[in-house]
Amino acid sequence: MGRKPTLVLQAPVDTRKFNPEIVKPDASLCGLPGLRIVTIGNTTPLKGLEYFIEMAAVLNLRYESLQFLIVGDILESQRQYVRKLKELISTQHLHNVHLLGLSNNIPGILKGTDIYVCASIYEASPTALWEAMAMAKPVVATDVGDVSKFVEIDKSGYVVPARNPEQLARHVGLLIESAALRERFGLAARRKAVQYLDALQCVERQVLFYRELMGIKDQRKESRLKSIRGY
Repeated sequence: MGRKPTLVLQAPVDTRKFNPEIVKPDASLCGLPGLRIVTIGNTTPLKGLEYFIEMAAVLNLRYESLQFLIVGDILESQRQYVRKLKELISTQHLHNVHLLGLSNNIPGILKGTDIYVCASIYEASPTALWEAMAMAKPVVATDVGDVSKFVEIDKSGYVVPARNPEQLARHVGLLIESAALRERFGLAARRKAVQYLDALQCVERQVLFYRELMGIKDQRKESRLKSIRGY
């Protein structure tokens, strides 16, 4: 019996919508001076936001003119967790950490920021991270879910252990110190997103998978099948 084809589905991103060439920065960010570091997602413990905040505390000791943005829906069921986050911000005197809540303009938020951080302790296929990559943002992400498949270390970003604010801070610091590195990583991140995570690419991958599963041969697409299996 021949080998059965397998299909790995990622959360797709519309790279035409998340395109830094056409998106304008969200107006709400205009009054925030300095380098902007953002994380996006619902405010739940799985997003590891306390580690993002602790990372901010470390970075504030090493650098000046930073802004840390937490963007995402504050769920009614997570009010206690949000109180914990606010207490952590207060006790650490982190006046440059902002809980912005839900935004209906994620492309604009990403356009108006400089570095994206995923501090999650659990993910499968993190949509917000893929969107940041599509917007040509350099990323620092925890090693969860499929992150290490698409974030190329020292090429488009860094992958670090979960629950480790010091490692987050160390690698974000490398990006803070070099605008050239941020630009190079960001361009590489967008190329990766367009090649492997774009919505149209994901649809095509499913079509090719089912063609192969059903034994429908199409010589014109054989090379595409080989590349898709090997990503």
